[in-house]
Amino acid sequence: MAREHLLCSVSGIKDGEKRTFTVYKLRGQAFKIYNDRGHSHSSHGSLRVTERDIKSEITTVYGAYSLNLEGSVREGVNASTWPDTYKACSNCSCEPTRRAYGGEGHCHRCNFLIRRLEAAKRWCFGEPQSLGRFIPDPYADYLSRLSATEFTEYKKGYISWMEERLEALKEASNHRQGNLKPADLAHKFCDILKLLNRKAPSFIDKDILERSFDGRQMAVIFSLLDDMIDASVHNSDQGGFTAAFEAVNQLHIAQQDL
Repeated sequence: MAREHLLCSVSGIKDGEKRTFTVYKLRGQAFKIYNDRGHSHSSHGSLRVTERDIKSEITTVYGAYSLNLEGSVREGVNASTWPDTYKACSNCSCEPTRRAYGGEGHCHRCNFLIRRLEAAKRWCFGEPQSLGRFIPDPYADYLSRLSATEFTEYKKGYISWMEERLEALKEASNHRQGNLKPADLAHKFCDILKLLNRKAPSFIDKDILERSFDGRQMAVIFSLLDDMIDASVHNSDQGGFTAAFEAVNQLHIAQQDL
């Protein structure tokens, strides 16, 4: 029997009467609808687990209309990916409704970074096989041409960026709970600006935020901005490679100054 995970409740009208439905997530993109009279129906075909398709299926199968959905389908889908043994990410402490499961007790964002970090710690100079399968060919070729000192700086730069990103995810979860200062919200606005334009100025006047919003309001705004970043940024370690290149460049600059 397929595992069922509660997604949402839906109410609507049929033949002038109020009807209620409960929707559960099944394996893959399938979902199952239970109505208030004991009947159930499983989706099939090209339907996906979205609010639009759920409402469409209820109307098609049960003839109900003016449908109102209670609960978040996205949060329900995320939670359905987590084993019952985990109540939060072991790194950033986000709840299962926040992000999909990645593995080893971590959300998918943290798990991606942790796997890359652990792989980078195993890199060894002069041992191409130690680079593993996570290094794209152009970067592997670049690494093969580095001196031992340059390789060490490259590795340190990449690892440092990964550790900073993992710490940033922890801090973000803490800020979402209301433990933030105006400067934290200003920094989050800067993160949004950089998504739109990497050359955008990295300064937002925190004093304006402090005068305009109280702590609860800042936490709400921070959470909304954080959700926007989560929705637009896919798992990537490109920033780690950029930081690693910069570490090697700084090494060359320091050598020139000697």
